Amino acid sequence: MENSVLDTFVALDLETTGLDPQRAEIIEIGAVKVERGEIKAQFDQLVRPEGPLPPAITRLTGISEDMVRRSPPLSQVIPFFTDFIQEFPLVIHNAPFDLSFLQKHPEICLSQRVYDSLELARLVLPRLVNHKLQTLVRFFQIEQSLHRAANDAQAVALIFLRLVELLLETDLASIQRMLKIVQGTDSSLTELLAEVASVIAKQSVLTKIRSKSTDANYLTQLFNIGGHEAVEALPGGGERSQHLDLKSVLSVFDIDGPLQQQLKGYEKRQEQLDMVKAVAEAFN
Repeated sequence: MENSVLDTFVALDLETTGLDPQRAEIIEIGAVKVERGEIKAQFDQLVRPEGPLPPAITRLTGISEDMVRRSPPLSQVIPFFTDFIQEFPLVIHNAPFDLSFLQKHPEICLSQRVYDSLELARLVLPRLVNHKLQTLVRFFQIEQSLHRAANDAQAVALIFLRLVELLLETDLASIQRMLKIVQGTDSSLTELLAEVASVIAKQSVLTKIRSKSTDANYLTQLFNIGGHEAVEALPGGGERSQHLDLKSVLSVFDIDGPLQQQLKGYEKRQEQLDMVKAVAEAFN
């Protein structure tokens, strides 16, 4: 699998003095950097708030007034935090909450994509009783204590990776149904699911090639994620001896092509085109 948000990202979590971003403050930032499915680095920093630390927060997190008073203010933490996350895609559980605190500070400029693991869990595991972090930790049997930012960030990373694994084990038709659910919204999951669909399609092609039961019709149907229009854009016939026109095959992936018309958030990528070329040449 190519280097992508499916296995390379930064998982992030905050601890705060309350739920209202207009009045509450950040008291801890935790993040883990995942590259090719493995946690490679961790950021963990307590933050000194301007106001007092509510006793309820101490009971929940174990973070004491003394701990935060010996910590740097957020203004001193931000440069190290932004240097850690760089331009990596972010994965956050209940992303709107954490983002509402981060966006209060203009020094924190988040231009990268943000993926909500809560939203993804609801889509992938709709029958789960709820999709709280602790529920998902138990469901996936992840041994991790919670309510400290770094621990929660690590749990988010592991949960996201497990959710992606479940998606990659899903058939293409089910992924298409999920895409229909999120299309027309501002959800970043559209892009994520389109990437999953691409990976599943590639794996299906390679499996077919290895089984030596390939034909041109299979390839045209496989890349017909959008419907009949994509099939019509490719050479017809469906016979084993049918020669695939590479230009026609690649046109499916063009800007304003069938894939982009059907998949909101679809982006043409060179790695994808290289794979398609290799597959088409294998058929010919």
